[in-house]
Amino acid sequence: MEDLFYFHQLKAAFTEHANAEKAAGMKAYMRNQFEFFGVDSTTRRSIVAEILRKNGKPDLPVLIGLTGLLWSQPEREMQYAAMDINHYYLKKLIPAYLPIYEKLISQKSWWDTVDWLAPRAMGTMLQRYPDLIPQYIEKWLNSGDIWYIRSAILFQLHYKHDTDFELLKSVILRTVGSKEFFINKASGWALREYSKVNPDSVIQFVKSTPELSNLTKTEALKWLNNRKKAGK
Repeated sequence: MEDLFYFHQLKAAFTEHANAEKAAGMKAYMRNQFEFFGVDSTTRRSIVAEILRKNGKPDLPVLIGLTGLLWSQPEREMQYAAMDINHYYLKKLIPAYLPIYEKLISQKSWWDTVDWLAPRAMGTMLQRYPDLIPQYIEKWLNSGDIWYIRSAILFQLHYKHDTDFELLKSVILRTVGSKEFFINKASGWALREYSKVNPDSVIQFVKSTPELSNLTKTEALKWLNNRKKAGK
């Protein structure tokens, strides 16, 4: 099967470039939750690009099978490779592919995969199909899963002027009181990104919402404060 062909090509290349010393450092950085080949991001992307150049990009049915195979592997570079490859398809996919990415959010979950799946994969597709946003966001917020809740906060991260700020505020307000670092940090991050296009609205929201966590407030205003310190 073609998905196995790509899979074995990638695994062989990563094995060839494995570095035990780098792998140990990468594993420690990720709190020893995942195994690593020890392949840095530049080398990994080069490997993926070269395999796709030689063999062509997989057809969509092959992509789905390949993504599942890569996601099932213990080495984290295999999940990163899946994200590298899927990135080429995001602006072409139909809504039927949304549940696939949604499911991956809950598998081998940590910030490094979720922060691609939520704003890049889900975010790119939901921007094209905005009528689907309410059903996904409501489901994620009610899930009790910190990674789905983080996804509800971050899916608009790259929308810039197209951000639905009322929706973002409502999502953040529904998480107020959470002690979860990854949720509060995400709220601040989302606000910080939006502050780059609408600073006054973010400042007003933070000032008028004292119940936001200190982490959220600090992250939300970080970019603006840094600019102020730099005299910009």
